[in-house]
Amino acid sequence: MSDSDIDIMANRVDPLAEENIRLTECLRKANEGFELYERKYYLQLEENEKLRNLLKRIRNTVNSDIEETLTTIDVCIYCHGSGTFDDAMPCPGCNA
Repeated sequence: MSDSDIDIMANRVDPLAEENIRLTECLRKANEGFELYERKYYLQLEENEKLRNLLKRIRNTVNSDIEETLTTIDVCIYCHGSGTFDDAMPCPGCNA
């Protein structure tokens, strides 16, 4: 191999080495960006799960309160229309 062949090969290798460095840096930056996105994604999933659990607890509390309230109502609004005492009629399903 002559000196000119070595020079030609060196001229080819240097740009390739620079391109390798450039591409490696691009890949590093892309990975950093993805890791940040992934971290935010999983934090949002955790927050969503907490909110779902809170909603379930609120729903259960409200449903329980509604059931308790309905058992104490003297006039059944479903059987007696608007539920006012004026138009209430005796119903075998409620305490009116």
